[in-house]
Amino acid sequence: MKFNLFLLVFYITFGLSCTSNSVDNTDAIIEYITSNKLVVTDTLSGVLVCVMKEGSIDKPKIDTTRSVTFIVQGQYLDGIIFDENSSETQTTVNMSVMLDGLRIGITKFGRGGSGTIIVPPSLGFGGNPPRGVRPDATLAFKVEVVDFQ
Repeated sequence: MKFNLFLLVFYITFGLSCTSNSVDNTDAIIEYITSNKLVVTDTLSGVLVCVMKEGSIDKPKIDTTRSVTFIVQGQYLDGIIFDENSSETQTTVNMSVMLDGLRIGITKFGRGGSGTIIVPPSLGFGGNPPRGVRPDATLAFKVEVVDFQ
């Protein structure tokens, strides 16, 4: 389902307040979506997806896809990039070790598809991230799916 701004504010406020250890990034999420002119779709898990280009009809599936090759830029909602690759350095990741939020969002894109996946801390790195990544950060991943198996 697509959200207008009012419904998005309600969903984010209500949805994040229902998780026991959530970090309230509602204002930052709304600012990121507004400033980047994104139209997001709710995955009903807390992950928000903006599909800019859908790609092929066939899409990765959480339970049957082994790996996804994609180009990705990971950034915080303030725009600071914490991870990035390019078409020359595509990343192939096994679905079983992918961040939960990224795995949920990537299923919305077929081969050649691209867009943005906004991942809440509970489905990202949470309070114990790898070195160099902010704890409890809501993350935005700009992705382009190259292939999957």
